[in-house]
Amino acid sequence: MNRKYSLMSGIFTVLNNIQELIFGLNQPVWIGFDEQQYNLFMEVKSKTVHWILVNLLTITTVLSIITIITSIFFLYCLHTNNYMGLVVYSIWIIIYELISFSLNLISAEIIKNEFKELNYLNFTFQILRMLLHFLALPFIVKYMYSLYLDSKIRVQESRCRPSLGSMTNMRLPHGYLVLLRGALLEQGCLMELSLAPENFL
Repeated sequence: MNRKYSLMSGIFTVLNNIQELIFGLNQPVWIGFDEQQYNLFMEVKSKTVHWILVNLLTITTVLSIITIITSIFFLYCLHTNNYMGLVVYSIWIIIYELISFSLNLISAEIIKNEFKELNYLNFTFQILRMLLHFLALPFIVKYMYSLYLDSKIRVQESRCRPSLGSMTNMRLPHGYLVLLRGALLEQGCLMELSLAPENFL
């Protein structure tokens, strides 16, 4: 189930950001024609807010592209059972949603009263998207942790395999064999030892 919801979240993120990219490229800041153009936003004194307003299209475009790339990498790692892609996706989705929400808050402060309803629509889409992403995060984290544990077990088994092979081919005193078995078990090694009489002196 964790894998299923993780897969659905990744597909949703890719499709949603393609839509955001298309809408962002077609979202106007000015309306009207030539000399009668009308700005959707009020004049601002803050240089930071003014820079954000001027570069809003570039910021949203870059965010969408990075999110699409991250989501594709996430889906690839789901296919290959690599937990690193899930880590990157989880961190980036949180950063992406926080930046997007901050941009919407800034837009809400400087948009003109005539276009407030447009901002309400943006907030509605923003909150719905955040809910879908954050509700899926627990499933992604659980699946990521299970993949991480699986990778650790595989590493431990690969480290223990030579030791086990050499032990089963050696004739050791019973005491030495028990001590060596306990040492390997403490390292997390899962081993199958033959306790047949011919393995002991």
